[in-house]
Amino acid sequence: MEVIVVPPDAGPGAGVTNGAFYAHFASKEDLFSKLADPCLAQFAATYNEEAAHFHEIHSTEDITRILSASFSPTEMLVHFLFTHKEVFLLLLTASSGSKYADFPAPLIEAEATETLAFLEKCRPFIRKPERLTASIVHLGTMLSINAVPDSFKAGCSEKETLEVARISSEFCIAGMKEVFGI
Repeated sequence: MEVIVVPPDAGPGAGVTNGAFYAHFASKEDLFSKLADPCLAQFAATYNEEAAHFHEIHSTEDITRILSASFSPTEMLVHFLFTHKEVFLLLLTASSGSKYADFPAPLIEAEATETLAFLEKCRPFIRKPERLTASIVHLGTMLSINAVPDSFKAGCSEKETLEVARISSEFCIAGMKEVFGI
């Protein structure tokens, strides 16, 4: 079994040997499930709640408003990540071989799907809609979302991670504004 560094407050195994700790879990997958699932469920709920605010589009002004506000959910999610730092660090560094090995992937897919739905609602106002393909949206989403765990894994502070996320987000939004013609 791969060695996993477990936070001291991770559960019933805290303060005991690795063997005694792991005896509380049927497998590495079970360990990750007990630690990560509640945190990831809350993370997903927070994301979904924020994503719901970006659906009313009736004009170019609505698009501009939504794009201007689009970093707010990212800020909240970065704060959430740092509030649950031990769990996310465990997921990012020790989850290979488990279903959590690439936990940002479902978030990337959800964000790309939301962005494509947003773009479809914006289509009447987009100057060059053919330039916003699913592939381009997916690549931009990967850039924006992966910036956060990559900064986190690199040991950046919450402030530094927010700055990296802001820059990658602004980069993608600038491209969208160009395509929108706004």
